[in-house]
Amino acid sequence: MTRNTLSSLLLALLLFPASDLMAQVTRTDWQMHKGQGVIPLKLDSGMGHGAQEAYARADIPSKDDPGWVAPPNRETINFGGGSSSQINKAMCPAADGSRKPCGCWEAVDYTYFQTFVTVPPGTEVKEFTIAFDGMDDGSRVSIFDESGAEKLIESSYVKLGGRGTTNLAQDVQQPGTYRVVITQVDDCPTGNTLRSAKVVLNGKDIPNTAPPPTTPVVPNSHGDVHISTPDGLVFDFQAAGEFYLVRSGGPEVIVQARQEMWEENPKVSVNTAAAMMVDGDKLEFYLKPEHTLYINDKRTDWPSSQLTLPKGGTISPSGNNARRDLTIMWPDGSFGARVIMYGTSHIDLGAAKMKDGVRNYGGIIGNLDGNAQNDMKVRYGDQLTPPANITDLNRFGDSWRVPAGQSLFRGGSTAPVKPERQITVMDLDAEKRAEAKQTCQQAGVTDKLALGNCTYDVAQTGHKAFVESAKVFEQATKAAPPQVKVPGDAAARAAITGSIFPISERFELEQGAKYFSESGLHYLSLQDDGNLVVKTVDDRYVWGIQNSGKEWSRNNRAFMQEDGNLVTYDGNEPIWATDTYGKAGATLTLTPAGELHIIYRGKTIWNSAETEYK
Repeated sequence: MTRNTLSSLLLALLLFPASDLMAQVTRTDWQMHKGQGVIPLKLDSGMGHGAQEAYARADIPSKDDPGWVAPPNRETINFGGGSSSQINKAMCPAADGSRKPCGCWEAVDYTYFQTFVTVPPGTEVKEFTIAFDGMDDGSRVSIFDESGAEKLIESSYVKLGGRGTTNLAQDVQQPGTYRVVITQVDDCPTGNTLRSAKVVLNGKDIPNTAPPPTTPVVPNSHGDVHISTPDGLVFDFQAAGEFYLVRSGGPEVIVQARQEMWEENPKVSVNTAAAMMVDGDKLEFYLKPEHTLYINDKRTDWPSSQLTLPKGGTISPSGNNARRDLTIMWPDGSFGARVIMYGTSHIDLGAAKMKDGVRNYGGIIGNLDGNAQNDMKVRYGDQLTPPANITDLNRFGDSWRVPAGQSLFRGGSTAPVKPERQITVMDLDAEKRAEAKQTCQQAGVTDKLALGNCTYDVAQTGHKAFVESAKVFEQATKAAPPQVKVPGDAAARAAITGSIFPISERFELEQGAKYFSESGLHYLSLQDDGNLVVKTVDDRYVWGIQNSGKEWSRNNRAFMQEDGNLVTYDGNEPIWATDTYGKAGATLTLTPAGELHIIYRGKTIWNSAETEYK
């Protein structure tokens, strides 16, 4: 130690008490959980928004629940806004026994946020509070100690307009790590917001001192087996064998998947093993007979913290104890992969490039160039145009089978199987399909693509592990940065998976998305400028509401409602409608001629061709 260094240390000891040097309180990123969805609950309006009674149905998820995702801002939360309430999309019981749109104090919707605060020995805790900004309608703070015991006192409830809790210092006196959970409640359909939450110790904010999380990778070979390429192409791949999920032109990036037929239903397949080359390091992951990891042919314990590979790559566990979930990063940060094991049922795999222009790629998940339409490239052969028929799909898959001499797997290869036809969710028994869909929805699967995959998987296998698989896929898709996520544009999905039409249930159009007709020749869109339009596939105008006399430019939402009415809104204020209300069960369709029709009991009750605004 140099004399200058020693002098600096002695000066620090003189200026700061020993307790301050020891007491480096830290906390993790905020995490968010969307909870159970909207729950009808009649409340006393006289108690105000965010009253203690509003938390009667709250059920805080466990700390390792797979539903925890990153909020919009991991440091401050920055959740919601004026049009974020889910209550205004829900129906509540009316006095006459019917159902009506929920109003204030008729339903609740909980959103949960958690952070972990570590208080080291030597810390004197005089004041501990959670300070809020922009919070609507109310929040409650729970503190859990390391034993999991919940500490909840009346002063931790903060109603609408409140700026934070009172002093909770009595709950964090002992050294250790405390789980701090905010239960934020929405009890009125006019907004749902928590702009900022700060953890304050002895008058000072505790900043987030954790390193940024590993870049998330979407599991793009998941379930039994659904492919979602990073470019946005989605298709089912019910084959067996070993395949290149993706590979670069050289040996730097290779990800191989082993698919086997589901034992109880050989019409569908699942991933049972994965292998990859990470810039010179060979990794193997096996599901059966037990979870096994090999690094450079040496069996290795499953890592409990980040592990650095010999060539400089990393393997990082997610920290979720409910499943085995690893993210693998290449040494230069140019590529990432993900391996998720669900008991002994199946493995979900993901792979994504993190930097543009580094390498060329090809494989079952495409070429990663941002264009979904060129992802079905036969190796050394034709470019197929999706959606592919079963003959083309088998030809595409066969071209990416791993030759015996190039396999990274140990032991014998899986017997190759090619499906004779592509079984869709609509081919399944209607009762079994409805039951599977309900199981998925009750578990919190909401995304249209994830819900379709979940319904298919549960109906085909009867195994609820696929529900968790669908939830993880949905969460990863929403949380991942743009370069590694499946695009949210409904046009990309509809063009591949089929049209959303006819719409026969309550459905909200995502502003800016394109919803294609069954013919694929036209699409319906609520444009960013607020205009609801029908256009051709090459973006030629067919119909719109811009001359309706309504203030259409204010539109930011559009619904096909349960009562048969197609309505646009500015937040919660209706702007334009087809005025076909009172026709529960009506459907909306987009014809090959580009006309919107609302059909009720077999007859058209409204169509856009007769609604031309001059």
